[in-house]
Amino acid sequence: MEIIKKDRVFSSLLSILIYIGLPLLCVFFLWLHQITHIEFLLHLAAIPLEIFVGAFLVERFLTNEAKKQDLRKHMYIKSYIFRSELRKVFIANVNALKYPPITIPEIRTASIEELQSMRNKLDDIQYGSDEEIENVIIEYTYTHKTFYKFMEWAVNHDFEAIFFDMIYLLHFIQDVNQFKAYNPDELFITEAKKYPKQMERVNTVLKNGILSLLNYAIQLKEENPGLLDEILEEYEQTSRFSKLSEVPMAN
Repeated sequence: MEIIKKDRVFSSLLSILIYIGLPLLCVFFLWLHQITHIEFLLHLAAIPLEIFVGAFLVERFLTNEAKKQDLRKHMYIKSYIFRSELRKVFIANVNALKYPPITIPEIRTASIEELQSMRNKLDDIQYGSDEEIENVIIEYTYTHKTFYKFMEWAVNHDFEAIFFDMIYLLHFIQDVNQFKAYNPDELFITEAKKYPKQMERVNTVLKNGILSLLNYAIQLKEENPGLLDEILEEYEQTSRFSKLSEVPMAN
């Protein structure tokens, strides 16, 4: 952390030198030219200006390249999280849906247009029983560390939107955990329904979960359909395992 802080201080000082020092130096040489009328001073005034323009263009290029690399890293991290740590969250969320009646196999085989149609119907999203909703909520609480790590990554790479999304989720998970600590045998969703703001947060979290899955499916369908098929095949496999575990063993 100390090295990162020193790098940021050095970067800030360098930026001050480039964006303030060089223009001031250019102005200084122009001022001297006005006083002395020495033509050579005009050439000297042009040097810091050329350096300034060059540095600006290079910085813009490097910033764009760094952003592209961060986006690629984001895709890799997202792929890992979606196919591992958040897998059960998404499966539970999809299974709890009443409307639109979306299933994992349908997402897997859908075209981009069909996926977009599913996404458009989320404005009227509805869920099944309280027990099904509670199951989704509990799955979210198991992923606290995942969202926290993703929040830290967003801070370090200046992804402000992701940071605020993670903060929202972490606040929600904290609410659930606190309620369960005092009321382990009660449903959080039952309590949430008593308070409009809390229920709004529940609806937002669950809806955004489905939205994130569909957005990711659309993105992969366009860029890497093979990877999407692998991930959703794993989702289907997990669903089968879950159903098998619910079947009572024969004596």
